[in-house]
Amino acid sequence: MFLWEFTVSGVADAGEKVRVRIGPKRYKAIAGTDGRWQVKVGPFPATLSTSVEVRTVRKSLHYRNVAIGDIWLLSGQSNMEFELRQSSTAEEALQADDPGLRLFDMKCNWRTDDVAWSPSAVDSVQHLMYFRPTEWEPSSPQRAGVFSAIGYYFGKTLRDSLQVPIGLICNAVGGSTAESWVDREQLEVHYPEILYDWLENDLVMEWARGRARRNIGEERGERHPYEPCYLWEAGILPLKDCPVTGVLWYQGESNADNIPSHEKLFPLLVDSWRSVFGPVPFLYAQLSEMNRPSWPAFRASQEGLLNCRPRLGMIVTRDLGEWNEVHYRNKKPAGERFAALALTF
Repeated sequence: MFLWEFTVSGVADAGEKVRVRIGPKRYKAIAGTDGRWQVKVGPFPATLSTSVEVRTVRKSLHYRNVAIGDIWLLSGQSNMEFELRQSSTAEEALQADDPGLRLFDMKCNWRTDDVAWSPSAVDSVQHLMYFRPTEWEPSSPQRAGVFSAIGYYFGKTLRDSLQVPIGLICNAVGGSTAESWVDREQLEVHYPEILYDWLENDLVMEWARGRARRNIGEERGERHPYEPCYLWEAGILPLKDCPVTGVLWYQGESNADNIPSHEKLFPLLVDSWRSVFGPVPFLYAQLSEMNRPSWPAFRASQEGLLNCRPRLGMIVTRDLGEWNEVHYRNKKPAGERFAALALTF
């Protein structure tokens, strides 16, 4: 039987008593001098729907239809972001009703398309307000259709195999660089040269720098999702209290022109994320087949990185790609391969 233990945390008045009820189980905590409190709960069996209550003398919060199971984080670039409704098997979204598959879709407020952002958008990005507020929702034709296609097939396969609730968080950002997902401290210690004047820094791919300038303009500031550390701050740190089971990573297109740089960045990215989520499995996709000069060598480098850290896994997508299209539409096999790999950990 699968059993889960996790931490429930929050903020209350300093010294205040907090009571937590999950189903029939009850727990107590006391807020510290900073107002923060937490309590370890469980073990719980897989649960499709239960209730959670958190209360103090003056306030109570009630949550219903709470599932207990595994949570996987899906991240990277546009091939992970690529929606089910855009895929070659889009009609399968019509059968996507599954209360045991929960989706937490972190869509960006402003896509990094070839457009100039408004001053208000640029100002929001400077303050790390890049992702839209969202909440957990059961899979449905409507929600799954706009969710990651790879993520949906990954979650569906795990659901079929494990028969436990599966939660999927997707925060992938089209075109994002590996360095944008790395903790600043890791870069300051191990790769400080990539932090200097990043919009003029050749260690950041020219394409990414050009697109950032197009979005934010020359005089509006330097913060952008492709900036080193930006998506770590905006998209990873807010998830630090989430009990993530493992990570799926599909990225590399925006680092493929500088293989030595990526070989430094990838282990730092894994270390950064594991500093938040613990030593979870980190599964990544090797780039697909496409007529770009640097990609064959980059794929070989990705394979070589399998031994750079423990508990890494890689799926192959070369047979799924198209020579002239970076966004191949047949995402179902990639999701299923990720799931088969995850089941070995």
